[in-house]
Amino acid sequence: PVPEDLEREYRMCNKTALSMMRREAGLENARVMPTAGAVVTKEIEEFARACSLPMLVGYGLTETTATVSCDDFLQTVTPGSVGRTISGISLKFGETNEILLRGDTVAHEYFRNPEASKETFRDGWLHTGDAGSIDSDGFVYFKQRYKRIIVSSGYNIYPSQIEDAVNKYPGVKTSCAIGVPDPVRQQRVKVYVVLNPGVEGNEELKQKLIAHCREYIAAYAVPKLFEFIDELPHTKVGKIAYKELEEYDRKMREEGSN
Repeated sequence: PVPEDLEREYRMCNKTALSMMRREAGLENARVMPTAGAVVTKEIEEFARACSLPMLVGYGLTETTATVSCDDFLQTVTPGSVGRTISGISLKFGETNEILLRGDTVAHEYFRNPEASKETFRDGWLHTGDAGSIDSDGFVYFKQRYKRIIVSSGYNIYPSQIEDAVNKYPGVKTSCAIGVPDPVRQQRVKVYVVLNPGVEGNEELKQKLIAHCREYIAAYAVPKLFEFIDELPHTKVGKIAYKELEEYDRKMREEGSN
């Protein structure tokens, strides 16, 4: 057994290191780390774990006055879920599993924008433009913004699922999947990958990533196109700016065809 004095010293060292980490991140007074807006990445999970902060994962929109659902982090945590709907919110699914919402905090229209209101608020429901699902216990799962869905050979492919699989591979720092034009399939999946320092991006690694993805996602969604890049573009709030990446890829293809 470890002597009590050494164990006590070890706990004090860990507590000091944790305190320093929180202070450097400006989180010295934090008790919980709320997150929303996109699928939680492994970097965020690792940061929360390193800071010893429980995560409160939720889902919401501007049109719903913020929160629609959240997990009860003090009780049951369901991996991948954004929790159960809060009181006063009704949720159902429309065509192609689009999340539809109505309730006490859900808006009924956009201010002075009848055209957008007509498109988004229909038959008493807010059409979110988000794909999702719900399990038998009532836990909601956010899958993807519909604008990001890649349609290949008639299949709907969610970029976030591709990215989750790629990001699990050792040496991968982060990634972003986009759809690129294909004359037969309509679109093909292409993944831009940022590697950790010291990891070489080459053809061998591409083949390993393809094999790795086959273990996590359906065959029709497995990406065959990979490109290694030093960094990904980000929005002002820190999200990956996939539209900028799509535009960059389009320009590269046009230059390559000239």
